Amino acid sequence: NYYQIEELTIKTTQLLEAEHIPYILLKGISLAACYPVPEYRKLGDLDLLILDQEKLELTKKVLKDNRLVNAAKCREAVLPRKKNKSEQNQIT
Repeated sequence: NYYQIEELTIKTTQLLEAEHIPYILLKGISLAACYPVPEYRKLGDLDLLILDQEKLELTKKVLKDNRLVNAAKCREAVLPRKKNKSEQNQIT
């Protein structure tokens, strides 16, 4: 399982880099290197952070086109946008 996720991670990051999509790997394989024996880290999926909405749509397309993601399993979470100073000072 570790080696399957490692292969998936390498292929995915190569595709994203080829498309100039900035990404951040979250937990999983990126943390395995911190374990004394990386293979002991239980892995089941690949978590990516894509900040740009347009790049997110491109990421989903690239991964689906390359059969690296199942549409039913592709989930996204939208993080709340941080307010700038003028918005923080407004009373609502």
